Amino acid sequence: MIEGLPAQETSDRLTHFESHKTEYIHLQTIKKQLNYLKRLYGLYNDIINIMEIYYETNWKDFHIDQITNEIQEFQST
Repeated sequence: MIEGLPAQETSDRLTHFESHKTEYIHLQTIKKQLNYLKRLYGLYNDIINIMEIYYETNWKDFHIDQITNEIQEFQST
């Protein structure tokens, strides 16, 4: 705080200082891209995990309806 400066003016300066926010459009774009990549890699990992389960399952234990539902869930993700 500056000596001799009225409290109201100090408050106004602080409010004015806080209102200037620099927007970094490039960083916002990168954030969106990282979120998309996170979703994509998450989906990829889910599919890999499901495929491993399918490979370990005996043919007699396969439930085609369940597999079809899982594939449809991946398509809607």
